[in-house]
Amino acid sequence: MTKVVQFIASSSIYNEHLQEELTKCSSFSDRYENHCINLDEEMKRYDGIRGRRYEDLGKAGKAMYWLCMNRFLKKEYASYKGSVVNIQYVSVFFVMLLPFLTSTFDRIVLSFWGSDLMRQNAVILKLLSFLIAKADIVTLQTPELVKVFEQKMGNRYTGKVRIVRFGNPFLDDIDGMDDAKVRDFADKYGIDTGRKVVVVGYNRTRGQQHPEVLRSLIENQTDRNKIFLVIPWTSGPCDDPEGYRKELEEILEDKYDYVFLTKYLSDEELVALRKATDILIQVQITDSMSASMEETLYAKGEVITGSWLPYKDLYDLGLTMWQADSAAAVGTVLGEALDSPMSSETLEKNREVIGNRYRWKDAVHDWIALYSSEK
Repeated sequence: MTKVVQFIASSSIYNEHLQEELTKCSSFSDRYENHCINLDEEMKRYDGIRGRRYEDLGKAGKAMYWLCMNRFLKKEYASYKGSVVNIQYVSVFFVMLLPFLTSTFDRIVLSFWGSDLMRQNAVILKLLSFLIAKADIVTLQTPELVKVFEQKMGNRYTGKVRIVRFGNPFLDDIDGMDDAKVRDFADKYGIDTGRKVVVVGYNRTRGQQHPEVLRSLIENQTDRNKIFLVIPWTSGPCDDPEGYRKELEEILEDKYDYVFLTKYLSDEELVALRKATDILIQVQITDSMSASMEETLYAKGEVITGSWLPYKDLYDLGLTMWQADSAAAVGTVLGEALDSPMSSETLEKNREVIGNRYRWKDAVHDWIALYSSEK
C-alpha cells in the first residue's frame, strides 16, 4: 500500500478529523496507509545544535540547524521513501526541508489554510514559491482564496490549484444535542442564557481583535442588560495570554458581564457552546473559513463578521451574516442585530447552506483524490 503522510505544522483538530475520516473511508484505507509527522514535535525532539533552542540561534546556526534537520528526518523516515506527503498549513519552515521532501516523497501536496498565505510578507512569499514549484498540487479552501493565491504568486501555478475543504464532524453532534445539556453547560461555566449570549472571537490570538471589538461595544453604549459576553481562551498562539486577558478585563471592568473559557472544552461542551451562542463576533484580520463560524450558523446562531473576509462564495449560496466594515464598527452592527434579529427562515437557510457544504461524507473524497499518482 502507498503511504500518505500528513506533515502537519502543529497539532490541530482539523488534522485529527481529516485523518479520522480518511482512515474510516474504504476508498482510502483499501489503497493507502495513513501516517503523520508533526513538525513542532520533531523540532522539540531534535537536539542537534548543542541543546540550544532554534529561536536562540544566529543566522549561521539556523542554517546549520536545517542542514542537520534534513539529515535527521531522512534517516528517521527512510521507510517513507516513494510515498505521498500532504503538508498541512504551509509554514516557511517547510521550505527549509525541501531536501528531505524532494528526496523522500514521490508526490507533494501543499494545503494552505488561509493565514499561512494571507499574512505573509513578500520575502516569505518568495521563499514559498520554491516549495510551490516542487509541489504536484496546491489546495485552497475557497474560490476567494484562489484569487488571493494568484494575486500573490502569479498565474504560473494555476494548473496545480485545487479547491478542497475540510469537513466539520460536529454538525451531526449539533443535531443530537438536547436543551438540557446546553443548560447544564451554561450553568457549569456561569453563562447567563437569560440574555443574548455573545461570543467574542474563537481563540486568544490578537488577530481576533478583541480590544477593538470590546471598545466598540462600549462606545456604542450597547446595553449591558441585553448581552452576556463569552470569550474563548483555550487555544491559539499568544505571547502572553495572561497579560492579554488582563488587558481585556481592564477594558470590560464595570461595563459588561462576561466569562473567559480557560479550560479546554470536551467535544460535547463545544457543541453545547455553539447551541448556547446567540451571536458570534468573528472579525479576525484574515480568515478562510472558521469551524466555529460554521457550527454557530448550523446551530442557528447569528454571526457578525468582517466585510473584508473572503466569504463571497457563501453569500452567493444564500448565506446571511451581519457584516462590519471594521472591528470598531462591531458595536453599531451588534446594536442592529439586537434590535432586528434574523428571521427563522433566514437562520434555517444558513443551516442548510452549511450542512450541504461542510459535511465530511462529501469532503473526504476530494482529499482522497489528491493522493492519486494520476496528474
